[in-house]
Amino acid sequence: MGIEHQPVPHDWNYFFCLEEDIVALSRWIEFSAENESVYSIELARLLMTASAEVDVVAKSLCKAINPAAKASSISRYQDVLIEAYPDLPGAEVLIPRFGKTLRPWSSWKRGSTPPLWWTANNKVKHHREEHFKQANLKHVLNAIAALF
Repeated sequence: MGIEHQPVPHDWNYFFCLEEDIVALSRWIEFSAENESVYSIELARLLMTASAEVDVVAKSLCKAINPAAKASSISRYQDVLIEAYPDLPGAEVLIPRFGKTLRPWSSWKRGSTPPLWWTANNKVKHHREEHFKQANLKHVLNAIAALF
């Protein structure tokens, strides 16, 4: 009785951990339009964690698409990803359990515009005392949808 080992998809496992955190969070915050501006330390943690993972995955994906591209920022990721996936700005993530349809990359329809959740993450990360309210449910759900 042996064990066969396969490569572990770390990116997917990381996403599944974040997904479990979101499901647990839904027991404390109703995922309604009225609560999209709710913010907290836990939401800040989830926003920064999901955004950091988007950064890692986007960089890796850009390298796979075009090894010559020096994609190391959101605007550079946008150039490479939109060229390879022109429909990305219109991509929808459905969460039927919570009655949500998210479009985390929709700002990319307007040229070089970082997603709102990305900007919120940077504000929370670098200027938390001024922008802590940006660590809200809306930005967290969109950051995790972007990772998906």
